Amino acid sequence: MKNKLARFSLGITYGLMLCAAAAGPSQARETPAPEPAGPVIQLNLEGIVDPVMAKYVERGVRRAEKQSAHLLVLVLDTPGGLDPSMRRIAKQLLNTPIPSVVYVHPAGGRAASAGAFIGQAATVLALTPGTNIGAAHPVDIQGKKASDKVANDAAAYLIGLARQRGRNEKLAGQMVTNSISLTAEQAVQDNVADILAATPEELWRKLSGRRVQQGQTEHILQVSAQAVQLLPMRMNEQFLHALTNPNVTYVLFLLGTYGLIYELANPGAILPGVAGAICLLLALMGFEGLPISLAGVLLLGLGALLLVLEVFVVSHGILATGGVVALILGSFMAFPSELPAFKVATSILITMIVVTVGYVLLFLFVALKLRRAIAISGTESLVNAQGTVKAKTLAGLLVHVRGDDWLVTRDSGKLRPRQAVEVLEVRGLKLKVRPVATTPAGPEPAKEE
Repeated sequence: MKNKLARFSLGITYGLMLCAAAAGPSQARETPAPEPAGPVIQLNLEGIVDPVMAKYVERGVRRAEKQSAHLLVLVLDTPGGLDPSMRRIAKQLLNTPIPSVVYVHPAGGRAASAGAFIGQAATVLALTPGTNIGAAHPVDIQGKKASDKVANDAAAYLIGLARQRGRNEKLAGQMVTNSISLTAEQAVQDNVADILAATPEELWRKLSGRRVQQGQTEHILQVSAQAVQLLPMRMNEQFLHALTNPNVTYVLFLLGTYGLIYELANPGAILPGVAGAICLLLALMGFEGLPISLAGVLLLGLGALLLVLEVFVVSHGILATGGVVALILGSFMAFPSELPAFKVATSILITMIVVTVGYVLLFLFVALKLRRAIAISGTESLVNAQGTVKAKTLAGLLVHVRGDDWLVTRDSGKLRPRQAVEVLEVRGLKLKVRPVATTPAGPEPAKEE
């Protein structure tokens, strides 16, 4: 009996051991091991979301995929931007096999408007205390709120992004429909964002060990500061991206206008004309990426045209005055957006208006002074000049004025050699003169042969 009981107990023990051995590998397969720490590619997205920023992100995604990066981190601070550029960035984050993190940083930064869409498209959305996200209602090219049709499309898109990432769909939709904006703490608490991190180091710690789903693959993140590789914007990207700053675009437009006016007023200077044309072309490139008012831009163009015409047309300042008025009105109307990031700073606006008025007044003063000035070269400079009668020739009477001999007209009256005369008028190659009371010291007249 004891032997049977012992054999029965031994059989149960072996059976349990076999079950444990069979279950062990299965559990190991269900729990993926931490991935080896690969490179973490970091991109810094600051300023308006424009085509340059979209190309920068596309380049960063290609680099991350080429290097089999462990993670792609986008440090974001934007007031918003263009819808097509935002969608290009979102598509990159959704379709790449590399997990992505959008980190709204530093404190005081924001992911407003288009930035909210980019944040929701990321695998992980992290915010720094003191930042905010939302206010994503679309605006038209003039900076006014877009139609309900456009707003509904944007709301559906943002809700879809939040749903795909497992975040709060309701609040995501209200960011568009009601233009709500959430603080970093509210966003994390309401599941609009995933992580609250005051510093990059804190973000790396909170990311490490985190399970994320990118596509059909689950990843366990392991991040360290040593693995982070910053991929900065190239010089040409930085330059083109700066053009979407309304302050830069506005100043470039006025500088271009000044250059053309100076070149047309002083033909042959070359450098001001070339620099002015380049500034105007760069300003037009900047206008393409900004919500502008067509009427305001046309007024700026009209003002520039009137100032240029003042160089060629004697309008006694009427054209110049109209040009200044048009430039001032255009300056206030060209950037009508309700968002401060898409407006020209008031200090820059006032400064450039004062500079423009001063430039035009100085130009008019110099032009008026030149028009009233007595000519100092050419035949016109001989009027009121004094000389002496030289001699009679077969062609007529000669006078010596400023080192040259001139024939006098027949209506100059009777003159005698060495008599002092004053030039009254220049008629072709002859001078009309009149005698004066005194005889100025001058060269001895040649004796007749």
